[in-house]
Amino acid sequence: MQDTKKKEARPRDSAFAYGTAVSMSRLPVEIISQDFGGRAFEVLQYMEEAEFLLSLSLANLIKENRYAVNKSINSLWYAGLIRWISVSGNNAIFKIYMTMDSRPPKDPNEACRLATLSLFYALAKKEVPGFGWRLIRSKDTPVMAEMSYINRATKELSKMIIDAPRRGEKPHPDAQLIIFPTDDEAKTIMAGTKQTKQITSDMRLLDNDGTPLHERMLLF
Repeated sequence: MQDTKKKEARPRDSAFAYGTAVSMSRLPVEIISQDFGGRAFEVLQYMEEAEFLLSLSLANLIKENRYAVNKSINSLWYAGLIRWISVSGNNAIFKIYMTMDSRPPKDPNEACRLATLSLFYALAKKEVPGFGWRLIRSKDTPVMAEMSYINRATKELSKMIIDAPRRGEKPHPDAQLIIFPTDDEAKTIMAGTKQTKQITSDMRLLDNDGTPLHERMLLF
């Protein structure tokens, strides 16, 4: 007798939850002078600030489709200004683009952290007053980001440390904002702790519904 029960839908998961492998793109055989039209210069400016960006993040930043973004990326690659890393993630293979002078991620999980920070950067860049951004690297801690912003209460420039722990990693105690792969992980790991930090997830950042960044925070 045929089983008529519907299969339970698998819960959505982030492609950036953890990494399994990374490989660096080749360099162009020769540097080719490019006539940078369209959005190539804008793409390069964003990449110089963020260091690492997904094509999805770039599309959100310059308000273009992936095809237009990839044309700009190809122009910058032929000019010897950027390269990319192919990352095998949790359930997908994706590329993260980097400036030529950026230090490559040390392992697949760091690449996934950078991908998640790229998602946040693209949203915050357009919405946060007084926005500033830099990556924090230390031999003793995973890569994190520091965001500058105008504090709404004090009207002064403030700074926030952003951590993006991947599956199985603990959030850094100094982080004020923590990005988990999924809401469930955030709720499980932060259960029983005082909510003195802002919390969100990859899945909330990936939702392309136009929701403002401050409404993508996870409330317990």
